[in-house]
Amino acid sequence: MSDVTGSPIDVQSNYPVDLSNCEREPIHIPGSIQPHGVLIVAGLPDMIVRYVSANSDGLLGMSAASILGRPITACLGSVIAEQIVRRDDRGLILPETHRFVTLPIEDGELCHFDIRHLNGLLYLEVQRVESVEDDEKLPARAQMVIDSMRAACNLEHLLKAAAHQLRQLTNYDRVMVYRFNEDGNGHVVAEDCDAAMDPYLDLHYPASDIPAQARKLYLLQRIRVLCDVDYVPVPLLAHVVPGSDPPPLDMTFCDLRSMSPIHVEYLKNMGVSATLTLSLIVDEQLWGLFVCHHRDPKLPSPALRSSCDLLSQIISFMLRQAIEQDFSNDTNRRKQMVSHIAESFQRHGSIADGLAAAENSVLELVGASGALLCFDGKNLCLGATPALDDCLIVMSELRALSTDKHFSLDSLAKALPEFERLRDVASGVLLMSILGSPSDGILWFRPEVVRTVKWGGNPEKAVQINAQTGRISPRKSFDVWKRLVELHSLPWEPVDLEAVSELKRALSAFIMTQAESLLSRSSLVDVLTLLPNRRHFQDKLREWKQRSDLYPAAVILIGLDRFKRINEAFGHAAGDDLLIQVARRLSRFIVNDVLLARLGGDEFAMFCSGMTAEEVDTIVVEIAEALATPFQVHGRPFRATASLGVAHSSHGGEEELLQAADTAMHLAKRSGRNRSISFDKLTQDASTAKLELEQDLYRALEGDEFRLVYQPIVSLSDQSLYGFEALIRWHHPQHGVVPPVDFIPIAEETGLILPIGRWVVREAAKALKHWSVSLGGRLTIHVNVAAPQLISPDFVAYLAEISREYSLDPKAISIEVTESVLMRDLAVDTLRDLRNFGFGVSVDDFGTGYSSLAYLQKLPVDLVKIDRSFVRDIAGSAKSRDFLSAMVHLIKTLGLAVIAEGVETEAQSELLLSLGCTRAQGYYFSRPMGGEAVEGYLSAHADGYGEFRVG
Repeated sequence: MSDVTGSPIDVQSNYPVDLSNCEREPIHIPGSIQPHGVLIVAGLPDMIVRYVSANSDGLLGMSAASILGRPITACLGSVIAEQIVRRDDRGLILPETHRFVTLPIEDGELCHFDIRHLNGLLYLEVQRVESVEDDEKLPARAQMVIDSMRAACNLEHLLKAAAHQLRQLTNYDRVMVYRFNEDGNGHVVAEDCDAAMDPYLDLHYPASDIPAQARKLYLLQRIRVLCDVDYVPVPLLAHVVPGSDPPPLDMTFCDLRSMSPIHVEYLKNMGVSATLTLSLIVDEQLWGLFVCHHRDPKLPSPALRSSCDLLSQIISFMLRQAIEQDFSNDTNRRKQMVSHIAESFQRHGSIADGLAAAENSVLELVGASGALLCFDGKNLCLGATPALDDCLIVMSELRALSTDKHFSLDSLAKALPEFERLRDVASGVLLMSILGSPSDGILWFRPEVVRTVKWGGNPEKAVQINAQTGRISPRKSFDVWKRLVELHSLPWEPVDLEAVSELKRALSAFIMTQAESLLSRSSLVDVLTLLPNRRHFQDKLREWKQRSDLYPAAVILIGLDRFKRINEAFGHAAGDDLLIQVARRLSRFIVNDVLLARLGGDEFAMFCSGMTAEEVDTIVVEIAEALATPFQVHGRPFRATASLGVAHSSHGGEEELLQAADTAMHLAKRSGRNRSISFDKLTQDASTAKLELEQDLYRALEGDEFRLVYQPIVSLSDQSLYGFEALIRWHHPQHGVVPPVDFIPIAEETGLILPIGRWVVREAAKALKHWSVSLGGRLTIHVNVAAPQLISPDFVAYLAEISREYSLDPKAISIEVTESVLMRDLAVDTLRDLRNFGFGVSVDDFGTGYSSLAYLQKLPVDLVKIDRSFVRDIAGSAKSRDFLSAMVHLIKTLGLAVIAEGVETEAQSELLLSLGCTRAQGYYFSRPMGGEAVEGYLSAHADGYGEFRVG
């Protein structure tokens, strides 16, 4: 190497290449070019020549040594240089991504200049223009190619027309469309060639024929030309600056770039003298290549190369359209099948029965010969399948292998050799699993299809080893070599998987519809007594209120006295049995004008329509007499009493009527129980008390009368702490502790809920910060929020400000809302903003409101808290357990977390865990406690190292 300034140096790659390392060959920096042009590379913006090919004197009349290190104007002249390097009004060089220009050099000879700016360098490829006459016809001929391809009706016809038209345009002996498979192997899918040549159509070629780095370059440079396989590479010379070696030149985008010697040898072995290769790129992936072969040396003109480059882009676009159209046509056809199958679900009311009735569509949907259906505890085989036991074993094994919603194998025997014996009916398998239901799904089968795959030469002998030198070179034989493919089915295509996804969506919609129907029916019926429940009762009241011919009505509320003592003494099963007996006795009074319902717990209600006050009073007396007769509890007589509250329609609308009866019933309990009271005697007192409470509420916030208590939320699996729910209490100076149910509605009516809500958020955040620092772990705090807070325009900003003030991760704060709040559009928008900010959103008391699972799926929530009414009876009622199990399963299917409320016994805790519920809260774990008590709770539950487990 010379160290004299300006002395040239040969930068050809000295990488020793044979087939043992060709996949690592740096083909983008060969350091040499093909001899049909000259390459000049200058720096930007100084325009000093840094690299030049050694053959510059043949075209430019100047040696490489006289060009290197000098301005580009020295070798091209200022006129040509001004055409090649464009400048703006300030004299600054304008960037050129890629541009072509044809200019005469000094002797008048026309040259084609290929100009590109890349990585601070100007690349200039210069080539003589041999003939312009043929080039002038290129636009018209290219248009004919495009018109011919537009007439193609599908992908196969398009590729066949493209190969034929491209051969007509370029006059190469052979034009092939070479498609890459997923494994990198190539397949000739269309061809047009001279009649004297052996066809390559439908031949396969191993991935090693076009290694990965070559495929990568085809993505970057769409056209490659090799004029003559016997060419002698022209070295690239570099300008040397003392003390440094010139780096290899990246020639990725150079048309003149030398070919890999391995590739040249490969072409010689095929009997090819010249090639033109065009990339087919679909969705930024190398779909395939147009490969043009010629038996003699051939140099396409720059204009023809440019036309071919443009055509390859147009054909790639048309190819994408054809692929999408074929896929769309097939997909639409299969969607019609899915619709037929879905109609079968609806007709039969069952997934298993519906699929069985639509057997032909189920199999044709994915081109299967048989299928195993597993739904609703039923296992059914359709078409040609292995024995049922074998089917179930295969499904179990595939579930263990699968990590995705779909799983397919073209060769079951290769993945699981023990199933080779099933090859006749089950060489290919496609599994569709159902999220959240591990025992349900469909397993399709395809039989073995023994195929003969033709290869262009033996792929097992893709190389030749020289006995003397040991050098590994490409195979010399390209005779058709046939391979027998066994133990494989026809491959599962993307359109098959899309059809499975479409069917799965239809299944999910049907399951959701069934669940909605079940929940709708169940949400109107008390699962223990089979009486109408609170929701049904309130609907009846609402229906009555909306009638134009409003008739007199009354509500009788019946609450069993000291019912809790029965559960404590005899257990919940005995308590449930007593409730059922009470329901039967009260059912005697059900006539056309009476609706009996269980509102929850030990409370029943009657809605009496069209009755006079005297008739209602008569029913009240008869109820007391009916309940006076002893019941049977644990085989022994047991006397139960009840307190009754009565309210008549003169006391207001549906909500006021029920509230009035409730007020009267509780007064009856406070007055000694086992009696009835009519709301008529209490109207003035109740109104006065409510007004006084409202006025006291204004003073309470200023007087620091509110307190927060915290109820732990635990992980059922190990009793570790997940977090707390913050609950507000009002310590009234005269009335003592006022429960939230008595003052929150008033706060919402008066607007005081906004400042009270802000106080709750701040206090809860302050407590959470303190505990988190003490624990060194992460806790979650749940805060109840009312509708007026959510629709307040600055609620999200305030919550964000609080989280920043106390350095809390928004994920540590979960906002709890009731189902009724979710029905307000503005509130839902706020919840969506909260979720986007990172805060959690929980649905509180789920199952008691009017939201549906389908609606819940669309809402910005991540956690559902199941109301205590669904938990209360699970220990003694199989119906309650089954219903709760279904609810938990459906909620988890929607991807939502679940917390059960109101857990009061160990049996409830264990049953909830077995039903799939992982978190809970309730008196069994802890009653709500003040902040200081929380400190003691954390200390009492800390481990031996003073640390508390956070779930």
